[in-house]
Amino acid sequence: MFNLLYTAIITFIIMLLLHHLYNHLQYNLTIPKVINPNTIIVEDLKEIAKEKIEPKEKEKDELKEYLNQFKKK
Repeated sequence: MFNLLYTAIITFIIMLLLHHLYNHLQYNLTIPKVINPNTIIVEDLKEIAKEKIEPKEKEKDELKEYLNQFKKK
């Protein structure tokens, strides 16, 4: 009985150690999959550029309307 319990505990500990060793090696020795960050950055910059352009055009239109008020008719 003691021999069976002893073997089960030792086997469990060895399996636990091997499992953690496998996870450690897999985490540290494999290359993670990374999406090409350049495309993401370019898309973000384009969105930012659109956001910056649109308010300027609106401001120009408002300024033109304001200045048109003062023109002599």
